[in-house]
Amino acid sequence: MRFPILAATLGCAAFPAFAETTLNAGAALEYYFEPAGAGSGNVTDVSAYGELDFGGVYAGLAALKSTDDLTDELALGFGYRGEAADLSYDLGYTHYFHPNDTASEYGELVLGVEKGFGDKVTATLDLGYDVTNKAANAYVGAEFAATEKLAISANFGLYEV
Repeated sequence: MRFPILAATLGCAAFPAFAETTLNAGAALEYYFEPAGAGSGNVTDVSAYGELDFGGVYAGLAALKSTDDLTDELALGFGYRGEAADLSYDLGYTHYFHPNDTASEYGELVLGVEKGFGDKVTATLDLGYDVTNKAANAYVGAEFAATEKLAISANFGLYEV
């Protein structure tokens, strides 16, 4: 059932109403040294994602394969991002599937807001609500672009409040 959802999402890009269509994709390889403490063993993760954006409406798929099988994950998401006045926003929903731990599957509603202050400073607010477990999270952040290639950032968040 997951594949027809992806096929329908990709098919939407063919409509002429969505003139600006972009495809973003990426991959990562991560290594964690004893993440659960001494003697817990090391963990390696391989992940990839793809997102199709057409006129602010987006849909994406992300997959993670880990040496810790319980953290294997497939995520399907969709939403809308845009700008109003001098704010950027992103409103979306992502459902996380865990093939080796189906009891931990959940869906999350997210709202992200970003505001720039001049050319160098950006502030962010990210709110999330786990509709399955009825838990919320909130994060605030600030970034200073020291140079064109160097940015300094700070973030603070609360999870499962």
